[in-house]
Amino acid sequence: MFKGFKVALRQFVVAALALVAVGAGAPALAKEFTIAVWSGGTSDPEHYRVDNIKLAAEQLQREARAEGKDLKIKVDARVFNDWDSFKQAFTLAAQSKTGPNIVVSGHEDVAAWSQAGLLRPVEELVDLDSWPLNAIFPNLTMSAKFNNVTYGLPQDAEARPLFAWIPHLKAIGWSDADIASLPDRIGKGQYTLYDMLAEARGSTRSTTCWPTPRRYRTRASSHPVTASIRAT
Repeated sequence: MFKGFKVALRQFVVAALALVAVGAGAPALAKEFTIAVWSGGTSDPEHYRVDNIKLAAEQLQREARAEGKDLKIKVDARVFNDWDSFKQAFTLAAQSKTGPNIVVSGHEDVAAWSQAGLLRPVEELVDLDSWPLNAIFPNLTMSAKFNNVTYGLPQDAEARPLFAWIPHLKAIGWSDADIASLPDRIGKGQYTLYDMLAEARGSTRSTTCWPTPRRYRTRASSHPVTASIRAT
């Protein structure tokens, strides 16, 4: 979602400029910004969670130069290898008004952190109905919502393919046609995790190897996370 974050950063800078203008007694245009970004559960393969925001800032600066504007954006990134210390650090920092501008965390934090007033709705800063944000899969956008308010932008998702031991599937009554059609049925939503669980519960064969969701981790696909704008 590189382009999505470029849009978000552009609006973040616009909002910051507006705040500076309101607080200043004379016309003044701030041209240098530091945006703090904290990311949890981030090891070497997941560094793109902050690197893509740096790329978005660089692109925004290039566009500003092309327009004859002098804009400098520094992305101050802090990554945490684990989740516990990250969430504790962010919660304490946000409560003391010293937290980052952007936090990259799991979608499960959106409800609690938004209710606590730690997040600012990202929909106040960007137009979710325009490209490229309107190209995000709706189910991913829903993961960053609470009470129908969007607080973050989906940054990366994960693939969980199903692996099946074919001889065992045949042993519990699956035909060759059933097995061959499984990928197509999964793609159409005709066979889901719930179907797999139902069959597993009904089986008395403890040695059966069922199709099992596995996390497939690559540089481009890992844990589902969202990046949210911190409340100010």
